[in-house]
Amino acid sequence: MHGVDAAAMQGMITGGEGFDWFYQDETDRRARVRTPITDGLAGKPWVYRYKDLESWWGNVHHDRIGGIELTGSTAWVPGSKPIWFTEVGCPAIDKGGNQPNVFVDPKSSENAVPYFSNGGRSDVVQRRFLEAHHAHWAEADGPVDPDHLFVWTWDARPMPAFPENTDLWADGDNWQKGHWLNGRLGAAGAGDVIRAVLADHGFADADTSGVTGDVTGYVQAEQASARDVLEPLMQALSIDAVEDGGTPRFRSRLKLAAKTSMIDVLAEDGDAAPYEETRRHGSDFAGEALIDFFDATADYGRATVRSRRAGVASERVLRLSPPAVLHEGMAAGAVEDVLKDHQAARRHVRFSLSPAASALEPGDVVGFEDGPEGRFIIERIEDGKMRRVEARAFQPSGNGGAVVPPTLDCVLRGWPRMHSHRW
Repeated sequence: MHGVDAAAMQGMITGGEGFDWFYQDETDRRARVRTPITDGLAGKPWVYRYKDLESWWGNVHHDRIGGIELTGSTAWVPGSKPIWFTEVGCPAIDKGGNQPNVFVDPKSSENAVPYFSNGGRSDVVQRRFLEAHHAHWAEADGPVDPDHLFVWTWDARPMPAFPENTDLWADGDNWQKGHWLNGRLGAAGAGDVIRAVLADHGFADADTSGVTGDVTGYVQAEQASARDVLEPLMQALSIDAVEDGGTPRFRSRLKLAAKTSMIDVLAEDGDAAPYEETRRHGSDFAGEALIDFFDATADYGRATVRSRRAGVASERVLRLSPPAVLHEGMAAGAVEDVLKDHQAARRHVRFSLSPAASALEPGDVVGFEDGPEGRFIIERIEDGKMRRVEARAFQPSGNGGAVVPPTLDCVLRGWPRMHSHRW
C-alpha cells in the first residue's frame, strides 16, 4: 500500500518479480508490463527464478552447453545443506523494499535509489522488510536456516559519534538512508507506538497495519486516556481511526494507495440535489503549519519544522506539538502533508447512496463519475433508508522525508515550548 506493508513484503519473498514474472526493460516496468518467467528448453522455470531458492535447493542440477541440457547432473545433492543468508538488508529509504540492494552515496558511481522511491528517509520500511524476512524463514520448513540470517549492516563505530562526526567519517551522511541498523534497531514505527499505548490502556485488539511513519520515541507525561495520548500524534502524522466490527483500525490517511471507488449512481432524496458541495473561505484556514518535536540528534531538545504556502491570504498558523521523537526528514514531510491536507479540507461534499452500497466505510477514498472533481475521503456515514455520506477533499502525501538542512528557515532548536515567535 505505501511501501511498508510487511504482509505484502513477506508474500513477495516467494512470488512476484523474480519469481513469477520479470520486466524486460524500464519501459515495461513503468507500464507494469510483466513477462512470465518460463523455460522453453526443459520446463524448469526455477532455473531463471532468482528468488525460487527452494526449487534450486531441492532439485538436481544439469549444466547447459550450447542450448543443450546435459544428461548427467552436477555434483550438487538436493537438500544436502542449508542455505545461510550472510547479508539480509534494506536501506532506510522510501520504498526500499523495491530494490533493497541499492544504496545512496553521492560520492559513488553506484549511487542509486530504489525503483519509484522519492528518496526520503524511512526507517520503518527497513524494519518491516527485516521483520518480513525473519517471519517468513522462521515459519518456512525449507532450505534457509532461520538461525543463520545475518543482517546487513551493524557498524562497529561508536554511536552517535558515527554518523554525526562527518569530519572524521566522510560516510556519516549516508547513514540517514543507508542500510545501517545502528541507532534504528530499538526504534519503533508510528503503528508500534499506537499499539503500545492502546495495550497500556487495556485495548488488546487493534489494527495498525495501515499506519506508516518513523517515531523513535513518545512521551506520556501524565495520566490520560488513550485518545488524549494519541490524538497529538495522529494529528501530526495524519492518522485516522475508524471502528470496524468493534475493532479500532488506524490508517495513514495521506499515504493510502487504496483504489479510489468511483461513484456513478447516487440515491435520490426527493427534490434535493444529488449532492451538495461546500467550499469554505481560504482565510479560515492556515497559510503556515509548524510541528514541534524532540530531536534525538540534539540531545532530545525541542525543534520545530514549518511549511508555508506562498500566495495564501491567511495569517493563521496551524501548530502541532506531539510529544514525539522524530527525525528531521519525518517531521519535514509530516508538516508539508499536514498543511496541504488542511487546505484541501476546505471542500466538503454530502451525498446519499443506496443501502446496497454497503462496502464503503469511513476512511475510504471516493470520486464521482459525474459530480465534483477530485478525490474525497469519507468522514461520516449515517445509515437509514439510504446511506448519507459526508466526505472531504484531500491530497495524498507528497511523500516527503528527505533530510532537511538544519537552517533557521525550516528548523529551530532549543526554543522553550511556550515561547511565541513568528517569521
